[in-house]
Amino acid sequence: VLMSPDGPTIIDWTNASRGAPAFDAAITYVLMSSFEVDGRRDRVAQKVAVSAFRAARGWRLVQAAVSEAARYRLLDKNVTEGERDVLRRLADS
Repeated sequence: VLMSPDGPTIIDWTNASRGAPAFDAAITYVLMSSFEVDGRRDRVAQKVAVSAFRAARGWRLVQAAVSEAARYRLLDKNVTEGERDVLRRLADS
């Protein structure tokens, strides 16, 4: 949500829908885990952020839908080949 001169504005919700909490947690985990980063520092930061999310949200909830979330993400034509590699591994987990 961004505050605009006209009030709060929701952005990046073109494909939002109502769903299960486990899938919501899993898709967040999948997005955080699969985006491509360059350099050792960024890879370490990504791993720390993903680990913190898992700890805060609870791995059991995330794990319940991670394969489904990864398969869903693989349907997006804008996913890069590097992201697809990670997503395929998550889909098989």
